[in-house]
Amino acid sequence: MASEIAREMLDALHGLDRVLQENRRRSHARQVVESTFGILSRRFGLLQTTIPMEPSHAGDVVGSLLVLHNLIVKWQMEGREAEGQPPGIDRELDPLEDRVQEEEEEVRSAVQARELVSVYYDTRRMSEFSRLCHAAGIPEPMFLFIGGGNMASALIHGCIESGFATAKEIAISCQSEATQHKWKCEGFDNVFTSTSTMVKIFPNGIIVLAVKPQSRHAVYDMLLSNKASLENCPLMISILAGIDIPTLKTELNCIHYRGPIIRIMPNTAASIGNSASILCSEPGTPIEKVAIVKSFASKVGLCVDVEPKTFNAYGVVSGSAPAWAYVFMEALADGAVFTGCSRDTAMKLAAQSLLGAAQMVLESGVHPSILKDNVCSPGGTTIAGLRELEKSGFRSAVIEAVKAATERANTMA
Repeated sequence: MASEIAREMLDALHGLDRVLQENRRRSHARQVVESTFGILSRRFGLLQTTIPMEPSHAGDVVGSLLVLHNLIVKWQMEGREAEGQPPGIDRELDPLEDRVQEEEEEVRSAVQARELVSVYYDTRRMSEFSRLCHAAGIPEPMFLFIGGGNMASALIHGCIESGFATAKEIAISCQSEATQHKWKCEGFDNVFTSTSTMVKIFPNGIIVLAVKPQSRHAVYDMLLSNKASLENCPLMISILAGIDIPTLKTELNCIHYRGPIIRIMPNTAASIGNSASILCSEPGTPIEKVAIVKSFASKVGLCVDVEPKTFNAYGVVSGSAPAWAYVFMEALADGAVFTGCSRDTAMKLAAQSLLGAAQMVLESGVHPSILKDNVCSPGGTTIAGLRELEKSGFRSAVIEAVKAATERANTMA
């Protein structure tokens, strides 16, 4: 609805602009129309993308569109009356001038509509999340996080830090009053210890299912027992490890959710905007809704679309790799301490070295094996250390870790 209105309004404004450019005489009619056009064109310059509109204000905008369209038609009709010959300026303007008093009130309504829209939809005050929601036909932009643990915390803080959404556009349900108090102290007002209460207060919000996979059934039972229906929920985002979309669809159908489901697997580096996330959706999911999740995940780091059949394997690489990297980092520091170095200094150097190596791969596009060879001088220290890693089965251990974690994810449903 919003995108159609935007396109029609833009076409009307451009049409009116062309008509005005063809007529140079300043008349009362021209001044009124030109003034209205000037105001609206400045305010609606962002229509080259999409203006999100709530239904309550869409009517005002449509009314403005009709007024402008009718004026365009009248100007064009004056031209057709001249039997194909370009009418004189006086002949074209005078009949319209006679009728302009009747139109003036409607034009004022157009200006009023502009003011309404400018108040509610000034892009400098609207979050990207809000704009994307309206473009997707979701009138009440709200994230409902079911679960306030480490992963949810990383996503929420990353979302706020990146400016993607505001704290007022996020609601959180957590298990304890202590956790609720912590979130409230951070400036989040919509924090609940009851998921059912949160869903009832925000029935049209986008749900982010961020609990442990084994805890999801308790959430379903709570919603059912408290008659908290999800039938008005426009989108379900799952970060549950190992639970595929077909399984979720079957389970969520029992609590009256039949909308689209999108899976993402971020990691805890989302809290600092450096997550590596993967995303998959079921066929037929509206692209506007996928765009919300893709943009959300991209704001907290890298986000890659993957096929459902490979989701768990990629999820291990993105979700589990940070923990393994921490172990490797700690081992580097331990080795330095063993040789007499300060742990703090060694840890900083190890962390920065891994960060630099990762950035080299991402920014250069060069294969890691080539970058590795560039570091390993003939007969040098690096190749000597690499030999010891290979003797201990370093590569095989990493491969087996990915394999074991993927197999575990495949059995969690």
